[in-house]
Amino acid sequence: MKTKKLVFRCFYTRGMTVIELMISMVISLLIMAGVVQVFFNSKTTFLAQEDMSYIQHNARYAMYMLSRDIQNAGYWGCVGNTTNVALVARTENSADINRLLGLNPANGYLDPLQPITGFATGFPSSYTTWTIRTKDGDRTPESFIVRSAAGAPATLESHIENNLLVKSSHSFSTGDLIAIVAEDCRRMGVIKMADILENSTMLKYSNASICGAAIKPPRDQSIRCKADCACDSVTGAQETYGVGSQVMPYNTFGYFIGESLSLPGQPSLQRLLYNKGALEREELALGVEDLQVTYGVDTDNDGAPDTYVPPTVFTNAQWSNWSRVRSVQVSLVFRSLEPSLPSDTSQNYLNKNYQDRFMRQLITTTVRLRNTI
Repeated sequence: MKTKKLVFRCFYTRGMTVIELMISMVISLLIMAGVVQVFFNSKTTFLAQEDMSYIQHNARYAMYMLSRDIQNAGYWGCVGNTTNVALVARTENSADINRLLGLNPANGYLDPLQPITGFATGFPSSYTTWTIRTKDGDRTPESFIVRSAAGAPATLESHIENNLLVKSSHSFSTGDLIAIVAEDCRRMGVIKMADILENSTMLKYSNASICGAAIKPPRDQSIRCKADCACDSVTGAQETYGVGSQVMPYNTFGYFIGESLSLPGQPSLQRLLYNKGALEREELALGVEDLQVTYGVDTDNDGAPDTYVPPTVFTNAQWSNWSRVRSVQVSLVFRSLEPSLPSDTSQNYLNKNYQDRFMRQLITTTVRLRNTI
């Protein structure tokens, strides 16, 4: 028999050298650096798009609110902007409320039919405590007030003594200011609701809530009142509003840039409004940093704006010229809530230079006042 021999062979595996290991590490690091860079760029792009989306969303809403209120400025139902008016609403003798309602600084009378009033450096009087300065601190953003009788109207059925009976239910509350447009579409009154509303179709005012007794002006005279209820004397007989007169909410909104109510330190677009005898402050859009307005003025009485001017053009002596405004051009500077740019960047908007990492966008729109259509 033949014997088979078993042959054992040893196989030896040679390991990686230090140089090969270092090369592998370098290649891995380069790949990882590329991955990190792609991730970083993707994150930066995502955050930038998110901030821009936030800014644009804010811009759409803010411009919608602004455009709606500006368009309605000077709208008084079927009456024109040259109607006779009786402002007999007794309001608190407060400088800020009276400014909101249309205090004429030249003569002290309240002018509720002034469609719009602008201010170059924030609101006068106590309003200045609510405005903020922009980052460069060179100017307080502008502000403006719009007034109108826009809203769901109620048709008057009878006017007996201090009672106004309307044909359907209404949404007015105690302390509200209302505009009553006469049945002849030539006269209107602005009065304040009394403390008692009997039912859903009865509106009541009292002698304590109005100045004087006449709330309907004569056909050829306006009844003007001052903040302390010193009113023009009525030359004609006292009249009542007839069937078919319209009762509408009297609205007045003051727009300004102020420090956010919800996020202290952040700028925001806000507005003031008169509600039930007091001022309320509403925040409309965060991240609004600056406001600039120019006013389209009709200089030849053809109903169209002929020139656009800043609010500084109208002095106290030219108060009545605000009634010649036919359109408004509004510019707002929106910014991101957090610094999102890679580094400090120089940006110039509305003649201001910003040097920081906030993302910004300038939005401008032009709105025609409804009372001129």
